[in-house]
Amino acid sequence: MLSRKKELNTISTSLKTPYDQSASGIDPEYALIQVKAFAKACFEKASGSHDWEHTLRVFRLCEMIGTVENVDMDILRVAAYLHDIGRDFQDASNGAVCHAEKGAQMAGPTVAKLPFTKKQRENIIHCIRSHRFRNPHKPGTP
Repeated sequence: MLSRKKELNTISTSLKTPYDQSASGIDPEYALIQVKAFAKACFEKASGSHDWEHTLRVFRLCEMIGTVENVDMDILRVAAYLHDIGRDFQDASNGAVCHAEKGAQMAGPTVAKLPFTKKQRENIIHCIRSHRFRNPHKPGTP
């Protein structure tokens, strides 16, 4: 298990997209750390198979698969952290609320502040919204 400091350093240096920090006012290396903190807070009361540990497993798998598939890792990393943040709402509603749709709504304000292009932000939300196989939103790749 990585120490917290080493993990944060690994995450913060993993962003690959060239950013114009002055345009957003946000340090892009810190942005992913903020996303992780926001996501982790959403899992404080989580239990079962879709807890914070599940999200970390998904993140690690995305890192491995995304590297091989040569995808935009910035999009993938953020989406991996945020993909299940609406899970508590689905569980509390006995499935009446789709956690993927709710998660996309919840992620919107956080993603809007990230130092990404508009298209990258849209793709992050799309990944969150479409990751659940039982909803009408089908995954798409650019």
